[in-house]
Amino acid sequence: MRVLKVSVQEEGQRLDRMLAKYMQLAPRSFFYKMLRKKNIKLNGKKADGSEKVAEGDEITLYLADDTIDGFRKQSTAREENAKQPEKPQMKIEVVYEDSDILVLNKPVGVLSQKADRKDYSLVEWLGDYLGQTSGQTFRPGICNRLDRNTSGLVVAGKSVRGLQWMNEMFRTRALEKYYLCLVHGALSVEQSLHGYLKKDEKKNKVMVLRRPEAGTVEIETKYKRCRPSAGGEKHTRC
Repeated sequence: MRVLKVSVQEEGQRLDRMLAKYMQLAPRSFFYKMLRKKNIKLNGKKADGSEKVAEGDEITLYLADDTIDGFRKQSTAREENAKQPEKPQMKIEVVYEDSDILVLNKPVGVLSQKADRKDYSLVEWLGDYLGQTSGQTFRPGICNRLDRNTSGLVVAGKSVRGLQWMNEMFRTRALEKYYLCLVHGALSVEQSLHGYLKKDEKKNKVMVLRRPEAGTVEIETKYKRCRPSAGGEKHTRC
């Protein structure tokens, strides 16, 4: 038997999803069968897996330790060390922080998420900053990404609730995003750029081409000069 206590970072997710994160190798059908047979209970009562867990809830697994551990991903110390990326000195400004979210100012040259196993990105920095104290089934993550050579604000979730909330805001475009760039010359009329994207999978780099080639994706960007708003707002609308 094993008892899992839900942390504040883990609350807000469905019971069956939390079980799937704890025993990653078990099929979903296994959890539903164990729930029906009352071999898995929530706060001492029968559950069906659709319940939203809250901080302090207890999930009791009436299963043998060998069964539980057999369904969990196990890594040797050597494998963990091999997966651990080299940690460069990275100075990240924390613009805002509460119990659920972080807003970080990502500098130029920092990856939002690692592209290679040895990379040390904003996600790894986030885990180190928070000390990985995020419960048994939750790891902090970022809600938006910026290119390596783009600086700006990145929102991160410190809890399931924070990630769900911010991801929904990005999905529904409840948040407005603004990008600033330096240009040479003056714009007078609306213009557009047309080209083709081609990704080099081996080097993990994307190139912009003038003419189509095999494996390219057509792209077009339209832009125009924005006039300052009459109300003196910080940002202008086009």
